[in-house]
Amino acid sequence: MIHEDAFSKQIIGINPEPLGIFNLSPSKHEEYKRLIINIFESADIKYRQKYKKEPFTEHICNNLNQNIFIDFPSLEELKIEINKMVIDFINDIGYSTDEIIITDAWLNNSSEKSTLEWHYHSNSVISGNYFVNYNPNYHSPLSFWNDRVRLGMSERFPSIQIQKNPNKNTIFNNNVVATNPKEGQIILWRSQLIHGYEIPNKSDNRLTLSFNS
Repeated sequence: MIHEDAFSKQIIGINPEPLGIFNLSPSKHEEYKRLIINIFESADIKYRQKYKKEPFTEHICNNLNQNIFIDFPSLEELKIEINKMVIDFINDIGYSTDEIIITDAWLNNSSEKSTLEWHYHSNSVISGNYFVNYNPNYHSPLSFWNDRVRLGMSERFPSIQIQKNPNKNTIFNNNVVATNPKEGQIILWRSQLIHGYEIPNKSDNRLTLSFNS
């Protein structure tokens, strides 16, 4: 007698989230990196911020009335490049625009032991991060919180839970999805995505430029 299975199955993903990864040319990246390092070394005290919740990170232009691209015109060419990337990303994921506004942009210099608490951005549609000085062996990757699994910042969850199988990791039960950034890359995502990193840096000088558009 030939045995037949009672059913067949297929598991697919729905409602995926787009993540744009753009690579600057090596020569352009080195040019922008020199400019940004110079800004960090020479910026006036009025542009510098440190916060209690991020004791191991210093920011430049992270006040509400500041924008790194406005306050430091030497980065105008980089701003133009990012504008093009954001427009390209929006059009590629099926929406349409030919103009965007960078509402705010700032620099982050994170040292050893630094982490970034989970958060999202409500004043924009597309957010991004430029990895200016980044070594994946020592610096923590940007990660995204799967709010369909890891609860606390979403009100849409059931009152009962199913236990996770610790021996089976899938894209559907992972709490956090880490990116694999490389220096010179610009990563774009929809601003409502919860992001940060929990694993502390193992080294100083994790230098990034963040922006909302």
